[in-house]
Amino acid sequence: MVWNSRISGCRRWSPDFGKKAISKAGYESLFAQTKVEVEDVVVEETEYEENFDASKVTIVYDGNEEQLPQGNGDLTEQKLGKSEAAVWENIRISGQNMITISLSINPFENEVRYGLIMPDGKLRYVYGSGMCSHAFEVGSAGTYKIYVENISSSSITVSGGYLYN
Repeated sequence: MVWNSRISGCRRWSPDFGKKAISKAGYESLFAQTKVEVEDVVVEETEYEENFDASKVTIVYDGNEEQLPQGNGDLTEQKLGKSEAAVWENIRISGQNMITISLSINPFENEVRYGLIMPDGKLRYVYGSGMCSHAFEVGSAGTYKIYVENISSSSITVSGGYLYN
């Protein structure tokens, strides 16, 4: 194979054997110098919902002592082992709203299941790792709790915050 014509400063392959041939090493060198730009792709996180069963996990932290009046707050840093969970805050919502949960998970590559325990006892959640954030739409008045479960095979440290209007 040879290069036989120029297109925007590059040559393209031609099956005919012309005068200008390029070696495999030359091609590999050119390929190695090529820079590719990748666009960030926003992936919608799928929300899941199921009945919350506290007997399936070990809850190592439960910070539900008081009703919080403010619209944002920090989540106390917690160390969670495999299949351990933490429950933070009682968030009293008077009607339709958005509750955004932002987390930092260390080690970065470990995965968690996080979301809200709804007033009816259901758990709405998404999966995340590293630095993750999700806005949960809530449609009715009630008390909501923030839930984070370590689903990785090693211990993690999780911290973060929440915000609602």
